[in-house]
Amino acid sequence: MKVKSMKYFPLKAIKAQNIFEFLSMEDLTQFAEFHQLKEIFILQNSEATSDHFAVMHHNNLLQHATEGFATVDDYLVAKNKSFPDANSYYEAIKSGYDSYENYYMVKEAGIKDKEEFDKIQQGGFIAGFKNDWQDQPDTTSLPQQINNAFELYQYAINRGFDTFSNFWDALQKGFENRDIYDIAREYGFDNAADYEEAKAKGFQLYEHLQLARNLKARDQEDLIRMNNIVSVNCTDCGMDERLMLVLLSKIEQGKRVSINKLMDLLEKSINEYRYADTGEMPEWFKRVFDGRESIISFLQINIEVKKFGTYDNDGEFFEINHMKDRKVVIDGSNVAHCSRGNAKSKPKLENLILLISFLQSKGFTEISIIADASLRHKIVDTEKMEAVKDLADYQESPSGTSADKFILDRVKNTHCLLVSNDTFREWKIADPWIAENIDYYRLSFMINQDGVLMPDLK
Repeated sequence: MKVKSMKYFPLKAIKAQNIFEFLSMEDLTQFAEFHQLKEIFILQNSEATSDHFAVMHHNNLLQHATEGFATVDDYLVAKNKSFPDANSYYEAIKSGYDSYENYYMVKEAGIKDKEEFDKIQQGGFIAGFKNDWQDQPDTTSLPQQINNAFELYQYAINRGFDTFSNFWDALQKGFENRDIYDIAREYGFDNAADYEEAKAKGFQLYEHLQLARNLKARDQEDLIRMNNIVSVNCTDCGMDERLMLVLLSKIEQGKRVSINKLMDLLEKSINEYRYADTGEMPEWFKRVFDGRESIISFLQINIEVKKFGTYDNDGEFFEINHMKDRKVVIDGSNVAHCSRGNAKSKPKLENLILLISFLQSKGFTEISIIADASLRHKIVDTEKMEAVKDLADYQESPSGTSADKFILDRVKNTHCLLVSNDTFREWKIADPWIAENIDYYRLSFMINQDGVLMPDLK
């Protein structure tokens, strides 16, 4: 009940026969509302202390003890706010709390600072505790019991959360630490289980974990090994066919290798992909070869094989092409800087012209250059750029991106030769394939007053 516009009149208690006592304060307020009574009498005892509220009806005085309330309005507000008595109601109002739930929580938790309570309330922990936490207790598995909003608030802020909404969202997804929760979301993870699985398997991003799941790779190392094989140019080829191409690309120029030797080398390469702990082959490693004849057919027909050599059916051997028959990519920035063996000299296009002419004299025909975009702003003989482009396919990496990435990707994908004095030390640390393979394809050189020296060319 909500009684409006009550008027209060203090009266001194006297003895009269027409005085009736309501059984409860609730009865008094309902009676006043039903009869639309607007005047409330406050009866004082002999000690001038208010001890009853009363209303007049048909010359009868109907009353009930005040129970410590100053007004009936206060009683009604206290009742609506669930206060059990007047003392708690007035103490709460004095302290700045307008509901018994908040007041009780403050008393139970021992909160003495109103500002701290306001942080709890503004952070949504009071409403969150009531509406979400208590309604769904089985969705949490915390190491401690949470009895009220203050304890919930303390638990959350100790783990970096300042609002209940973030804390609740994180908790539903299995996170209890704000830093980990934020990192996981930044890297695309929607729950702690996936994040922990990714960490255990060496993945940083959720998309990489998902990719590995889809491709049946069991961890980051496994995915890298798979990608290194998949990157080999060979349309619709199986993993063993791709490995054969890699194998052929590493054999010394001009050498003849028997089919039996090739089969042994291939099987050895395949076995390197077995898991060390189980001895099993990865699920993603799909084999196509089913015996000697299928390998011979691949060596005779596949167009990518022909880039590395030719199979002699009569002699049952594969003859590796000479280097001059291979494609070659030049590390443009590295060569331009390497005048007379000095890597710190000012870059010159003349170095590229000398190197291209040298390679052509050795029989190379498919020559390309990949250089940093910034090289054109550093060279001292810019007028020779057209001459370089006439001699070879000249490409620049996008501005702000190192040409090394494109050079190494070219080698990884096509197994072409690479002319560079760069050992790619940092790239070897980051990419196991480069660490293991790049030196098979790299040709070092020297440019001096006598021209170009390249000891790897026979």
